[in-house]
Amino acid sequence: MYRWGLRVAAILLAVWPALVGCGKSQPKPKPTLREELEAVIAAKRQAELAGDAEAWKATVSSRFYAEAHNLAVSTGQDLDSARLRAFATTADSRAQLPFVKTLEHGDTAGLLYVQDLTQPKEYKPAVLFTLRRFVREGGSWRFDNSCRQSMEKFGPDGKGVEFHLSSPRPDKEINGIVGEAPPLCRKPDYYAETFTLCSGLRLKVLVNDFPAVTLDDSQYSGVLIGGLRGGRNTVRIEISPKPDPKLRRVEVSIYRHMPDGPPKYLLSYKPEGQLPPAYETVIDMPLSSVEKPAGASPPRPGPSPSKPTSSKR
Repeated sequence: MYRWGLRVAAILLAVWPALVGCGKSQPKPKPTLREELEAVIAAKRQAELAGDAEAWKATVSSRFYAEAHNLAVSTGQDLDSARLRAFATTADSRAQLPFVKTLEHGDTAGLLYVQDLTQPKEYKPAVLFTLRRFVREGGSWRFDNSCRQSMEKFGPDGKGVEFHLSSPRPDKEINGIVGEAPPLCRKPDYYAETFTLCSGLRLKVLVNDFPAVTLDDSQYSGVLIGGLRGGRNTVRIEISPKPDPKLRRVEVSIYRHMPDGPPKYLLSYKPEGQLPPAYETVIDMPLSSVEKPAGASPPRPGPSPSKPTSSKR
């Protein structure tokens, strides 16, 4: 009897910690990187649906916020609840795309998706990759931007193609570089648009010392960030060559849509031959505030736009 009691006691001592543990809640497993990033996307969309600007700001990078703010302000709007809800009403078909993999490098990460493209029979099969980029700020992952890249589905060896950007884009790549946020701009007196192109170069357009456009061997057509103010506007175009470019070309136009008539070009800069490191000019606008004309962006400026109203320094 005594030995039997000792055996029971020994068994109880062995299983007692497990019995006690059954009554306690077990710690949740740490979420995977994919789960963390998808939670950011869900929180961002929920904030947009609710029109909660503060909650939305907590889900995006400082750069994304600054760019969204500057775009809204430059068109005479506010980054308010109505605009956030407008973001949410845009159908996000990427949420239903087949998931490929998670990418991570330092304080940058990404979610990669892919879909087949519908192609005419005479074309080779192609796919469209979608990459969502995130950065870590303040210890938390935040949405930074997204990009798409189409390419042939199969490589020369017949194997499925791997995702890669057709041209280097540091702000789109999962490279460990968080990137700096641009300064916040104020509401302009005059809404304006720009077509800016640089090939084989890096280019920056500063209007009243504000970085309105920054390009690296690419082009931009759309809102002139920061717009124009009444009175004199200083414009400085800074050009930096890249090593061994195949072609060096610069084109900068600034224009406004007019209510009745074609766009009015305020600046048209298309240097030929040896490119200077910088070019400065001014655009004079009436001091009195006028209605900002609205309209869709015109096609790329032709070789003979209307006479610019800028004057070279």
